[in-house]
Amino acid sequence: MKLKTENKKKQIPENVINAITFSGKTTLNFSINLTLYFFINFILTFTYAKPKFNAKQMRQIRVGFEDKYPKKYFEFENKLTIEQVKVYAKPEFNVVQMVLIRRGFDDKQLTMEQVKVYAKPEFNVDQMEQILLGFVNKLTMEQVLAYAKLEFNSDQMEQIRMGYERGCTIKEVLELISA
Repeated sequence: MKLKTENKKKQIPENVINAITFSGKTTLNFSINLTLYFFINFILTFTYAKPKFNAKQMRQIRVGFEDKYPKKYFEFENKLTIEQVKVYAKPEFNVVQMVLIRRGFDDKQLTMEQVKVYAKPEFNVDQMEQILLGFVNKLTMEQVLAYAKLEFNSDQMEQIRMGYERGCTIKEVLELISA
């Protein structure tokens, strides 16, 4: 049995197709779950399908929602929560900034509090990356906040971060900053 969709860009995930052919018959459970699948996709589309986002920004928002397609028999599980996606689903972030914010939640398993330290459009991509690296490398919130300031460019942030990672105390780093 081959399925076609009206919009060729909107493909049904392979596990949905496999569920259709499972045991050779269509069930009421499948029908309900397929309806739920398309309803959730419809609702999530309204979160990012807006003219204020360019195509690359829309893709980053969508990726946050859909990386984990339905598990066995359509028990839905999204990769990021709506609250997490809302942190970066803003037109003032460029696509690379969006990727860094999404990766903080997704790949790096940072908390909302940690991500919000660098999820600010005023920071450029390199500054955001230095703040992200501080958390990834297990610096404390106090250490990261010492250099997560617009007054520091990314090279200065990197030097401060590396000082902490090499064992300098907060007092020593703050003395270097103020010198």
